[in-house]
Parts: sequence; structure tokens; C-alpha cells
Amino acid sequence: MRQFRAALYIRLSREDGDREESDSIGNQRTLLEDFARDEESIAAWEEFVDDGYSGTDFRRPGFARMMEALRARRLDCVIVKDLSRFGRNYIDAGRYLEQEFPLLGVRFISILDDIDSYTRPEQAGSILLPFRNLLNDEYSRDISRKIRAALDSRRRQGIFIGSHPPYGYARDPENPGHLLPEEETAAVVARIFREYLSGQTKSGIARRLNAEGVASPAARRGGGGLWGYSSVDHILKNPVYRGDLVQGRYGNISYRLQKTRRRDPADWITVPGAHEPLISPAEFDRAQALLRLTARGERASGAVHPLAGLVRCDRCGRPLQRRRVRQRYGVYEYYLCPTYRQDHAACTPHSLRVDRVEAAVLSAIREEIAAAVDFRRMAAAMREPKKSGENGKALEARLARVMEQKRGIYGDWKAGELTREEYLAFKEGYDRQEAELRRRIRDAAEPQPTVDETYESLADRVMPERLERDLAVTLIEEVRAEEGGALTVRWRFRKPEASGS
Repeated sequence: MRQFRAALYIRLSREDGDREESDSIGNQRTLLEDFARDEESIAAWEEFVDDGYSGTDFRRPGFARMMEALRARRLDCVIVKDLSRFGRNYIDAGRYLEQEFPLLGVRFISILDDIDSYTRPEQAGSILLPFRNLLNDEYSRDISRKIRAALDSRRRQGIFIGSHPPYGYARDPENPGHLLPEEETAAVVARIFREYLSGQTKSGIARRLNAEGVASPAARRGGGGLWGYSSVDHILKNPVYRGDLVQGRYGNISYRLQKTRRRDPADWITVPGAHEPLISPAEFDRAQALLRLTARGERASGAVHPLAGLVRCDRCGRPLQRRRVRQRYGVYEYYLCPTYRQDHAACTPHSLRVDRVEAAVLSAIREEIAAAVDFRRMAAAMREPKKSGENGKALEARLARVMEQKRGIYGDWKAGELTREEYLAFKEGYDRQEAELRRRIRDAAEPQPTVDETYESLADRVMPERLERDLAVTLIEEVRAEEGGALTVRWRFRKPEASGS
């Protein structure tokens, strides 16, 4: 009888829905070793184990070592508990069992499926073998679908299912699916937003954090790495810091492939207010507005120019670029149109002194702050009658009494209790009261002018002495510059009509 040197192949994956008791590594090992001992044709064996690897993907370390041994002719037999242990991808399983193993002269034994390609070679070409592989493949597809549905259900409930909490957070000890701020790293996140909103660059923030020895997110997870542009950028863009839990950004390409790809943002699962925010929504939104701008030409201090990306050419619409020009009386910075620099026929220079543009924009901001303060005073004056206790219902009650008194004097005149002259004198007085009350009722019924939240907050600002990046980005959508030097500021807020704008 021919003697074989066997590979005992063992695999377990909870991801495939394997039963931990009956499919455990220990149980498989016992079954395979007992079979090899009892089978007279097995002279020796070697064990190969893949613990925690899905059967839908044949890229497994234990399987790879086994195939090396088979191709090197050190082993010439493979024994598994059942076909599902070998693999759950019927296409790849069929390629090995029906093509590669026969070419290598490898004997294949599946104990529980009663398959032995040496003693019963007709089974290798039987329809039952691919059919069983197909059933195993379909089982994996179904398990994958159920697992994905269960995970998505937890995501929609606002339950965090990631392996590592985001930087700045820790798992709630009483509820592992809930995030709680981690004091030390939460302070770093708040600092990053604060410095970025004050005009610091992402690279500059990273350099300072590294200089101070602050551990980066990668270092906190046990790996190496320092703070860099991308790590700061990732924190600034992550909505988790405003309290929103965004999950499901990546998904498997196929249940057979353990590869992921980025999903369309429309398919991400977002749960607002899932946990305590580290940054206010207003601060987060301001940071996103900053990130959308083109902010080139950083100063040596590591700060971004106050109007970087905001000043645009009124003809081509591109952001003007700053250029330093040395003149007789000193060195000045000018805004220039990049389109003109590329092609003089395509646009005009739009040469504007940066300091003069900044001064004009600062003056416009100061005017808007003053107007907002005046508007707040005016709005308070309009609301004053209500503060004195006079409201629409009270005025209407007084009007009803006046109208009743008017009807009363008319009846008295008709009854002869009042002369015509007395009646007309009383009526004139009641007419005046009626007109005044009706006017006040109309005023009370007029809706108060709605005020944009950003515009309302202007009245709380201290009058700025110089132009700051945070202030400019918060208030300004863009500054349109004309060739002659005229500037038009488009604000991020909507001014109330009553403000006179």
C-alpha cells in the first residue's frame, strides 16, 4: 500500500459563524490525528492551523505554508474535518480540488464528507463536490450579509463598534459602545481647533505638539509616528468632535475578499449627538470653512494670512495671490491675479496693496459691528411696550370696552339723556381712543425682524484693533476685488432690513 505524508489542515473563524464548541481548534486536531493514526496509508503528518481566518479568502498564513510544502513535494496528502474547513469560496476551492491537487498528485481527504480522492477517485469529478463547495460558499454569503446587517443596526443606534476609540475619547466602562471624553487627549483636540481657528497652520501645530512631546494618535495606539500635517488635518475634519458618530465609511469589496474600499459618503451612517462633543458646532463649522479655503503663502511664524483664500478677482473668480515687492521706500506685499500672471490676455493684474485691502476690510467689519449694536438697541426699543405689560390681548380688551362705551352714548342720545352736542363731544373722545388702540394693536401684531445668528453675535464682539484670521473667516464669504481697487465684501451673515443695509 502506498504511504502518504499528510498535511492536517485546521481552520476556525467566528466571522464565518463557526460553532466554537464543535469546530474548535482542539476538536479538529483530535479528529484529524485520530484519523491519521487509524489510516494505514498515512505514514507521517504535519499540522497547519489558521485560527481567526475566514474561509472565503485563501490568503491565510497556515494555508500558504501548507501549499509550499505540497508544491515542494514534502507532503502529498491533505486531510480536513470537512470541506468548509478547507474553504467557503467555491470557485477557489474548486480550483485547488479539481485542478491543482490532481496536477500535484495530492490526495485530498474530507472526513465528515466521506471524500477520499485516492481510494475513491471518482468523487473528485462528481457533481457532489462542487455542489458542497457551492453550499459552503452560499453559507458564507448569508453569514456575511447577516453580520453586516447586525453591525449597521448597531451603528444606526449610535453604538460605537470600532476597534479603537477616536483620539480624544475612551470607551465608557459601563457601556463600551458609548464614547466618553478622555481628559488628556480631549484637551489636545480642543487645542488643535483653537490654534487652527486663531490662524495657525496645520504643519505649525504639528511641529509644536512634537516639540512638546505630545503623543500622536498613532503613538497612543501603541505604534510609532509623530504629529504631522495629515494627522492634524484628520482631527480637524472629523465630525466625531462635534458629538456626531460617523461609521461605515469602509466596506468589504466582497464577502470572499478581505479587502475594504471607501464607501460613498451618502452611504455613511451618521448619528448626531451620539456622545459629548469636544468642540462646539459653531467652532467645528468655522474650522470646515477654513479648511475649504486656499491658504497658501504661510508666514514664517507658522500663521496663515488673515485673508488667505478670501480675496478673489472679480473677473476670473480665482483667489488673488500675495507677492512681496521691494520698492524705494520699503518692501510691500501686493495681491496679484494668478490668471494674469499665466496669460496677460486672459485677465488684468488687479495689483492691490495687501495692507490697504486689510485696512479696508477691517473698517468694513468695524462698521458692521457698530450697525449690529445699533440694531440691537432699536430692536430692544421696539420690544419695550411688551415689557411694560402691554400686549395684544390686553389692548384688544381695552378696545372692546371703548367700543361698548361708544354704543352706550349713542343709546343715551337716542333716549334723550344726552344732547346732540354732548353726544358728539363724547364720541370724538372715544374715536380718538379707538384709533390709538387700533394702531397699538397693529404694532403689537407686527412680527419682530428675524436676525441672523452670526449678525446678532456681532453686537457682543469687542471692536477689533487689527484683522485676525478667525474673525475674517467667521464673517466673510469672500472679498471681490476690481481692477481699479474697489472692494465688495460678501458676508456670511444675512443683515436685517431694519439695519439700513
